[in-house]
Amino acid sequence: MAKLKGILTVWHTPHYYDLITALKDHVQFDIIINSNREWKGRPVPVPEQTRFVPNYDPDKGYDFAIVSVDQQIVKPELGKSMVVHDLLKVFNDLPVIVINHGSPIWPEEYQRAGQAPESAKKIIIAAMKRLVGNRPMVVNSHKAAEDWGWGTPIIHGMDATMWKPEKQKEINVVTALSPAGCDVYYNRMYMTEISNSLAKRYGYKMEWARITKGCKFKDWEEYAEWLGKALIYLDTSVETPMNRARTEAMLSGCAVVQVEGAHDIDRFFESRKNIYLIPNNKPDEAADFIADLIENHYDEAVKLGKRARDNAMNNFNYDIYGKAWIDLLKKVL
Repeated sequence: MAKLKGILTVWHTPHYYDLITALKDHVQFDIIINSNREWKGRPVPVPEQTRFVPNYDPDKGYDFAIVSVDQQIVKPELGKSMVVHDLLKVFNDLPVIVINHGSPIWPEEYQRAGQAPESAKKIIIAAMKRLVGNRPMVVNSHKAAEDWGWGTPIIHGMDATMWKPEKQKEINVVTALSPAGCDVYYNRMYMTEISNSLAKRYGYKMEWARITKGCKFKDWEEYAEWLGKALIYLDTSVETPMNRARTEAMLSGCAVVQVEGAHDIDRFFESRKNIYLIPNNKPDEAADFIADLIENHYDEAVKLGKRARDNAMNNFNYDIYGKAWIDLLKKVL
């Protein structure tokens, strides 16, 4: 396949870093800079081959565009929703691939209007279908494709050499769960309940990236170093498609404690072999489990973290990820 030219605007910078890097021999990407987001968020480098442009110029000969969405796009007054609608109009002369980073779960927005969760889900799916139309839609888990009712699952791929586990893990519990928006989707209440139980009953204070004072990082190296030292990574998300931050933790050798029922868990992981699974409604029991790992099973947790890294390297790498995207581009173009 001859090298293609693609254009996109900033959304999920770690995801885009891997997409651009995995396809560097096949696609030259330009990134529009005058959108509602900058290249920031969880610290991640800008890919070397990336070119930033001020706007879309149809005379530059682009072969396709990528537009990112999530379930909040269905609310038209949101800034990011306005940007997406504008982009779809601007790119009307190009094949557009939509990357849907979310799932149709946003009940708190619709409960205000008296909608039950299942009714809200149907409203979001219908609105997304109207927005996406016949454009191909990529999702980040098989469960997300099932929930939306359509979509091509392409699971993220990452460069394992960027994440460096420390041989001596610190006695701590960390998370990088997103700190804002869609509380039910991210299951933040349960994260807070477990964190409070750990602190009150055992004295362990969970470190939360971008929330805890000591976990705000000036660059990617600081973030990677922090993850590389961590013993336990807690993930309470259930409705999020294949959490990329969790894979960063696995590649960093963390022992991941994950709430049961998350997307594609049974497809890629095995409990007590490369992940620890806990119930979704028992915060004290979860805190007991984590404290027991720290106090009585440190060596076991370290070994599981090593197996988690091996598993992530085998399943979430650039070879698999890049091939999936190339196959899709061949079909679309």
